[in-house]
Amino acid sequence: MSFSTTLLSLISVAGVVAAWYWQSRASHQTEAVLIPIRTDETRYRS
Repeated sequence: MSFSTTLLSLISVAGVVAAWYWQSRASHQTEAVLIPIRTDETRYRS
């Protein structure tokens, strides 16, 4: 796998995550679902 394809896949993943994040911020219903996901994320990072 070359560097350019890796970079493109990273950019596409970041774009999907950013779009999902901004869409969820616009909707308060998904916020209740996102909070446990955020805590899991910080737990795995530490």
